[in-house]
This record gives sequence, structure tokens and C-alpha cells, in this order.
Amino acid sequence: MKIKEVKRQAREAMSGKWSKFVGMNLLLILVSLIAVIIVLLPIIFQATTLSYSVMSEQLTNAEFNNISMNIAISVMGSYLLLIVMYIFIVPLSYSFIENIVNLKRDSTIKATTFLKKIFKNFGRSWKVALWSLVKILIIYLIFIAISIAYVVITAILSLLKSSILLVILSIVFLIIAFIFEIMFIARILSLVLAQYIAIDNQDMTAKDCVDKSVSLMKGYRWKYIFLNISFIGWMILALFTLGIGYLFLTPYMNVSYVCFYENILKEKNESNVEVIETT
Repeated sequence: MKIKEVKRQAREAMSGKWSKFVGMNLLLILVSLIAVIIVLLPIIFQATTLSYSVMSEQLTNAEFNNISMNIAISVMGSYLLLIVMYIFIVPLSYSFIENIVNLKRDSTIKATTFLKKIFKNFGRSWKVALWSLVKILIIYLIFIAISIAYVVITAILSLLKSSILLVILSIVFLIIAFIFEIMFIARILSLVLAQYIAIDNQDMTAKDCVDKSVSLMKGYRWKYIFLNISFIGWMILALFTLGIGYLFLTPYMNVSYVCFYENILKEKNESNVEVIETT
């Protein structure tokens, strides 16, 4: 698989549909922006009220304490809204990717379809996300256990005043930490196809989708890294447009990921992971 070929396939798939892809991206940005404003609105309102009262010098101690209490309540309310927002980020992201996949394959798909599927995809998106998290946490928890063992052994060696063993132990721990960091990154890269597999195979369990992603990405993790690196120039260029360029770059990258996934299926001759052709 050549990265240039993957990106060429993406551009061909987007031909005549750029407006829909850009429209999808713009809708996602607007929805995210509205969500952030809703989360921050209680705090902004109370902070504005307090600032106005202080500047107008019309604030008594009792009123100041009352407004301060309201701000504290507003902060708690914002935290709750933030939790709700995070809960819906997962199905929103899943539905967005699903629409990218479907629009890439079928030009009749509407740009707004992903907003209608958030609740429909709620359960499945979270199952895939949680199983992916489990795969990551396994490595993380093993490293935590090793770290605790390191601290305990270090404390014992310190009491024994064995400086040479402490140095050796520290070097060994740094090597182990480096290895686990590589393993952590590798595991994250192994999970990038889970959503696409789940989208194409509705009957497959979330766990199987995650396991299949790990299997399919063997031998392709570096190619996925190179695919992302190939967009760095466009990212820098998009920054010079005050971020407007990302309206076009983000869908281009997302469609390239879909093409990357489909190329892996072809190269590995996967018959148990089917690409659903939309009609």
C-alpha cells in the first residue's frame, strides 16, 4: 500500500462531493461550539453579573456573598453539563465517521444525516469505545503495578543504603518505562480501525471489532503514522488561513483513513469483515 495512492483514492472519492464533506465538518464544529457555549453559559452569566455589580459599586457584602455562592453553583452546573457533553461526544464522533464512510461510498448521503443518528449509535459507539479503553488500560495497569513495585523496592534499597543497586534499578525502570510507552502508542494505533469495522459489521460484537482492528493493523501501524505525517504540510498551510483550511483538510484526512482501512481489507483478503456498499 502506497500513501500517495491512498490519498489519490480519497480525492477521487470526494470528487463532486466536497461541499457535503465540508458542510459536515462545519456542522460538527458548530455543534461542538454550541455545546461549549451551553456548558460555559452559567459561569459567564454569573461572572458578568458580579463584574457589573462591582464596577457600579452597588454591591453589599450580603449581595457579594450571594453572587459568589451562585457562581459556585454555576460552576458545579457547568461541570455536570460538561460530563453530559462528554457522554455525547463518543456517539457524535462515531456517527460523524459513519457518515464520512457512507458519503465516501454513496453521493446521495446527506451531510446532516450523522446528527440524526447520535441516539441510534449511542450504545454501539460506547461499547466500541469502552472495549478500546480496556485494551489500553491493560497495558497501563501492568505498568502501574511495575511502578508500585519499583517504588517499594527503591524504598527497601534506600533503607539498606545500597546505592549501586538503586542506580541499576533506576536504569532498568527507565528502560521498562520506555518499552511500555512504545507499547502504549502501538496499542492505540492498533485500535484505529475499530469504528470502521463496527460500522461495516453491525452484527459483530464491539469486542470482536476491537480485536479485529488489532489483527488488521499488524504490519500497518507505521504506514498509518506515515499517512498522518503526510498531512503536516497541509496542516501548517491551514494554520495560515486562520483555521479555515481545516474545513477542507479534516474531511480529506477522514476519507483518507477510510481508504486506508479499505486497502488493508483488500491486501489481507478479509472475507469475514465486509465493506457495506450503501444504496
